[in-house]
Amino acid sequence: MTLEIESLSDRHLRRWYQDYNRKWFSGDLPEHTDILYAPVQGCLADVGYCPAHDFVLRINPRFAVDTCMVRMTLLHEMVHMKLWPYKIHGKRFQVEMQKLAVLGAFRGLW
Repeated sequence: MTLEIESLSDRHLRRWYQDYNRKWFSGDLPEHTDILYAPVQGCLADVGYCPAHDFVLRINPRFAVDTCMVRMTLLHEMVHMKLWPYKIHGKRFQVEMQKLAVLGAFRGLW
């Protein structure tokens, strides 16, 4: 008997995550990741490791009115996931963000 863990994900965020994972991250990011709008103290978003769902990515709902900002934030947090547990915005992070920009991931968003 397997226990199904219900996803808390927002369907639009989940769809964008799946699309970006396939298109920009070669499908290498965990499939069982919850992506939702939830209050985040003092910032746009955060990502944390959660054994039940691999990762939980929260985006501050105050920013949900700006689709471009949400999508850029999602890509930003996905880079954090790719580099986990490297959490800072140092050289490795900057290299990955620049790769996304060169590949066109931010085209139409900025």
